[in-house]
Order: sequence, then structure tokens, then C-alpha cells
Amino acid sequence: MILDIVICALVGYLFGSLSGSIIVSKWMYNADIREKGSGNAGLTNSIRIYGAPGALTTATIDVLKTVAALLIARYVSPEWGVVAGGAGVVLGHAFPVFFRFKGGKSAVCTTVVGLFIDYRMVLIALGVFAAVLLLTGIMSAATMSGMVTAAVSGALLHVGTAEVILISAAAVFVIFMHRGNIKRILNGTEKRLIVWGGKNK
Repeated sequence: MILDIVICALVGYLFGSLSGSIIVSKWMYNADIREKGSGNAGLTNSIRIYGAPGALTTATIDVLKTVAALLIARYVSPEWGVVAGGAGVVLGHAFPVFFRFKGGKSAVCTTVVGLFIDYRMVLIALGVFAAVLLLTGIMSAATMSGMVTAAVSGALLHVGTAEVILISAAAVFVIFMHRGNIKRILNGTEKRLIVWGGKNK
């Protein structure tokens, strides 16, 4: 069983290391997104830098790589595959071995992992995410709110001890990866993805 868990985690990590935003920026725009905008290799920066086409392609790659990793991991270990593979994907996306260990913040990957655990948990989290995004216009605040909601709703829905630990750890990890955004939110300098009147700062 231990070997199966290690294999699942490794598969998840390698798939997670296929960073969608970096691949898209190099393939479609002959650039490195980590040298543009916020410098983050994630979906929000892709939206700001490349608009809908680049962001949609980025999201598609990140979703598909996570699904592929989890399906393989679940085949290897039906009991622990999603947990071990999910943890690997989240870490791989943030620290991709193929791109000098500088990746994104793993929000999209964590969301897909959550869907494999219990779709109800993700639907609740997405509702909170959408509400916070519409109210504040700040993607990072919406993302962190959704992550906390997923962890809490997962516990309330009794999705499984290992699964709750995974989604809670992933939520803490994603929030930690947003520590710079938290400082800017507190300072009032965080850029808004949605602006209701006026100009973005």
C-alpha cells in the first residue's frame, strides 16, 4: 500500500508540474508569464496578461492534467489514489519540476481535486467564491474564501477523514501561497479583476 501511495503522489506531482499558464505563454506568446504582470504562473495573471483565449487554454490544461493524474492514481489505488494524487498535483502545480520549481498557487487544481472528493463541497465553495468576487472584485479574496468554505463544508458533509485533511491542508497551502495578496488587500493595493465604476488601482 505504501508503494501505491508513493506512486500516486509521484504521478500527481509530475502531472501537476505541467503548468498550464507557463506552457501557454511559451507556446502561444513566446514569453514567460512569470516575467509579466504579477509574476505568478496562475489563471488570474493569465486573464490579465493574455485575456480570454490564453486564460481559457490555461484553465483547460490545468483541469485536464489534474483529472488525468487523479484517474491514474485512483486506478493504482482506489482507496488512497485521490488523496495521494491530489496532494501531488497541488504541490506539483506550485513547484513544477519542469519549470525551475516556480509555478502557480494551485487554486484550480485544488478545485478539481475537490470535485473528485464530493461535488457538493465544491458547489458550495464556488457559490461563496462567486459572491465574494462580485462584491469585492478581488480574485484572491474570492479564491481564499472559496478554499476556506470548501474545507468547512467538506467536514460538515463528512466526506471522509483523509479527504477532509487533504482539502483542509490544500486550502491552507493555497492561502499561504496568497500571502502577498493578503498584504496588498490589507494595504488596499490589491488589483481588482472586476471594477464596479471608476478605475482600477
